[in-house]
Amino acid sequence: MDALEKPERISLEPGDPLVGDVEAKIAAFLEQQLLIEFGPDLDRSTDLFRAGVLDSYGYIEAVRFIESAFGITVPEDELLLGIEVSLMGLAHLAERKLAQRDE
Repeated sequence: MDALEKPERISLEPGDPLVGDVEAKIAAFLEQQLLIEFGPDLDRSTDLFRAGVLDSYGYIEAVRFIESAFGITVPEDELLLGIEVSLMGLAHLAERKLAQRDE
């Protein structure tokens, strides 16, 4: 996906088959953008900064993808609150923001 190209918005309506698949969508984006593959050596809990596969620009790109794909907003002040930068951490961020949006 070109950096300027917007990802297709993902529908997360109740009963939608994508509900609960947030982590898989984020994983697919990260694998495509970072040219990595999640598996035994790079699992869902691996800190992607420490593993050397994600830098600050990549983190912002991932958050912008999450915002666009799931129709949520992550305020800039939350980007620096010590969020674990792993696949699991990014998925939890998205799921938390989805829950807040639906309240």
